[in-house]
Amino acid sequence: MRLIQSRVELKVLWQKAIAPREFFFRSNDQVRYFQLTSRLQTCLFAAAGTAGLLLISSAVAAGYITFSALEIQDDLERQKLAYVDQKFGLNTSGLIEGSPTFTPAKAGDVDWNFKEQLSQAKALALQLATTAKDLDRSEEKNQLLAGQLAERETVLQSLHQEQAKLQNDLGQSESQILALEQLLSEARSKNTLLRQEIAENQELMSSLGQETKTADMQRHVAENQVTALEEQMAAVSDANQIFLRRVWDHTERSLDSLEKTIVMTGIDLDALLGEDDKISLVPRGGPFIAADPYETLDHWLGTDKSVALLDARFDRWAHLREVMAALPLAPPLEQFRITSSFGTRVDPVNGRQARHDGMDFAAPFKSSIYATAAGTVTFAGWRGHYGKIVEIDHGHGLKTVYGHLNSILVKTGDYVESHQKIGLLGSSGRSTGPHIHYEVRFKGQPLDPAKFLTAGKYVFKS
Repeated sequence: MRLIQSRVELKVLWQKAIAPREFFFRSNDQVRYFQLTSRLQTCLFAAAGTAGLLLISSAVAAGYITFSALEIQDDLERQKLAYVDQKFGLNTSGLIEGSPTFTPAKAGDVDWNFKEQLSQAKALALQLATTAKDLDRSEEKNQLLAGQLAERETVLQSLHQEQAKLQNDLGQSESQILALEQLLSEARSKNTLLRQEIAENQELMSSLGQETKTADMQRHVAENQVTALEEQMAAVSDANQIFLRRVWDHTERSLDSLEKTIVMTGIDLDALLGEDDKISLVPRGGPFIAADPYETLDHWLGTDKSVALLDARFDRWAHLREVMAALPLAPPLEQFRITSSFGTRVDPVNGRQARHDGMDFAAPFKSSIYATAAGTVTFAGWRGHYGKIVEIDHGHGLKTVYGHLNSILVKTGDYVESHQKIGLLGSSGRSTGPHIHYEVRFKGQPLDPAKFLTAGKYVFKS
């Protein structure tokens, strides 16, 4: 209740204090007034209170800032003294021991003794700073001297290296001198040997006169021996001519027999000999000398060309022997009868005129079929109207074909010898009965097998 009563009383007093007021004043013979309302007075009182509070706050802040500044200055002084103690190993903390603490109550009353000690400390710090600068300069000089010392050490090291190099060069020079001395000694030894050889040569020269006479006598003896050798060589030459004539005659007879045999087969001899000679059973070579068919051994007998001419005839004979080995001169059967010849015939199936590129040999079923010459099997299998066939390449453009077989005993790529069994007689393909169709081809053209059989009888007979 008292609180409420007190509040009511304060309110009455406040209303009286801010009761409206009027102020009158005269200006230029005119009376004017100014009225202060309760609201305006309230605002003025509030502004005045606010200004007072601001003044009080400013004073408190100024005091706090002054105190903080003093503390900061004190800390700075302590840090300076601590730095001096750490830098130079001093103990200046005693200068401020026992000094009054900076408190707000004593901020304005600093002891004079402390100020004096602080001044001394500042002077000492200044002196120490000067000493530190001097020490820094000394360190710079020491660093400069250290750099100069390092440069001199580098120069000294270079001098040591040069000294070692000179010592090495000196050692090499000494080795070269020793080598030269050794060479000089060897040269002196060789010079001594040469002098000895010169002396020996002079002795030999003196004995050459006597040896020359002996050589003349030996020359006469040698001339006599040469004459005897020439006579012996003439005799040997006569014997060689007789031997060459006999060899020539034998070679000519063999060549004539071989050429007649090849001509009997119907093969063009020039075309056959022009075939690339890929199979050479006889190693041979030497310079090429074109042979004249009209030249005879008698024309060149006793000269070097006689041997070359005989060699050319022998090469032709060797080549024809190779061709003879490849000619299919034997029959493909041991026992047979000929049922169709080479050339035009009446076809056994349709009865019309037809060309027959081979010969037909009849024999008992499954009779053995033989290769008529050595060669390589180029085909073994079924081929149209031929039925089962074997085709053999004998080289020099010659091939043989064996058709209408019952069975084949070789395969493509096999090498077969002459008279080797290659199959069994049959009637496969376009056939009217057991037989073998046999063909001989030269460079793809069919030839009459009967001529080869006739030539074979001539060869085997001779």
